[in-house]
Amino acid sequence: MKIEWINHASYVFQYKNSRIIADPWLFGSAFNDGWDLLVETQFKVEDFKNITHIWFSHEHPDHFAPQVLGKIDEKVRKNITILFQETSDKRVVNFCKKLSFKVKELPHRSKFVIEDDFSITCGKMVGIDSWLLYETSDFKLLNINDCVISNRKLCESVKKTTGEVDVLMSQFSYANWKGNPDDIKIREKSAREKLNRIKIQADVFKPKYTIPFASFVYFSHDENKYMNDSINTISTAHQYINDNTDSESIVMYPEDTWDFKSKFDSEKSIKLYEKAYSQISKLNYRSLSKTVSEEELLAASEKYLLGLRKNNSSIAMGMYRYIPFFGAKNIIIKLFDTKAYYQFGWSKGLIPIANSTSAPDIEMSSESLLYVLSYPWGFGTLMVNGRFRSKDLNHTKSSRIFMLGLMNSIDKRLTMGFILKESLSKIFGKSLSTDDDWSLHKLWPRSLKE
Repeated sequence: MKIEWINHASYVFQYKNSRIIADPWLFGSAFNDGWDLLVETQFKVEDFKNITHIWFSHEHPDHFAPQVLGKIDEKVRKNITILFQETSDKRVVNFCKKLSFKVKELPHRSKFVIEDDFSITCGKMVGIDSWLLYETSDFKLLNINDCVISNRKLCESVKKTTGEVDVLMSQFSYANWKGNPDDIKIREKSAREKLNRIKIQADVFKPKYTIPFASFVYFSHDENKYMNDSINTISTAHQYINDNTDSESIVMYPEDTWDFKSKFDSEKSIKLYEKAYSQISKLNYRSLSKTVSEEELLAASEKYLLGLRKNNSSIAMGMYRYIPFFGAKNIIIKLFDTKAYYQFGWSKGLIPIANSTSAPDIEMSSESLLYVLSYPWGFGTLMVNGRFRSKDLNHTKSSRIFMLGLMNSIDKRLTMGFILKESLSKIFGKSLSTDDDWSLHKLWPRSLKE
């Protein structure tokens, strides 16, 4: 039994005849040119010939990378089984089947035997995230990755299935927009919160070892590079874990291997990462690739609205906009590159404004706005890549306008029943859903502390 480090959130877990690679993002940018890997990956596409399974934690492009899957030789793909949480939309599994992979969907919190005394258990969390437990007769590894398991109650909920574990893997730095350029204190607070989250997890799951991971990236666009000013470096996370928990931190660099028993030299890995952190201002940063015409933006807006009207109740959409703690009738958008102003809402879509009398609710490039309007998950991508500015640090109005597209992207629909449930949840201050279910009460408006 051993682990081989790949990069970011990816590694190979080997037990007997099984080699499971998790979240293989090996190359290229993610989140609409907003993120890049901090260091280069040494694992090659050709190395998939030695892989038996691929597990994806969720559909975000730094975990599920179609450009990597497409590069794998088709003969090799036919011998690999994709492991993924059960979803109603089947989008990921259907994509993988078209590429000739074998597919196994993992029911929520149900044990799946890989071989002999080796099994895995996948648990779904709010939205699209999931965690994975690797279990043998005398060993448990829990991969939390991006799951927002941020308090003791949520940890205890997961622990009902996992029990205490030997190794914990968890994200160690913030991974989405944290304020405008001058809002350094917000980013510093968020960075501290990520470390405190690991402490809470370690206190509950009681791992002997903790592997901080899933944050080996940098914000890689001219529009978001300021976000790198307060990220937790791996040396900071390593020291924090060793000083504040009963768990020993293990830091792994691409190509490192560990058998979970031998003494591991984290300092060597840390020095290699620190070299990259020290040169972060000199790394490759992308710039705006093109200015999108107004005609193209208006056409994209029309298609976006058609999609919303097709996938949701028109009556519910009409009522939803006027519910005080949910609705947002319109927002004002300003574009970085063209300096143009637009009004956007569900009724008339994107409307050019000659002169705005108020400050914009959100600012972004025409390229980013096109992406937001071209895909139902586009606003979610924008929230992660941070290629925007907002006068409201919780970007509440913008989130309310675009949240419906995000719901639809994970096969959720706006209905009168949904509005009733979420309204009651908001009124009583308690979600009517379980910890593992989707609920707007938990996600919206998205807090900067998450």
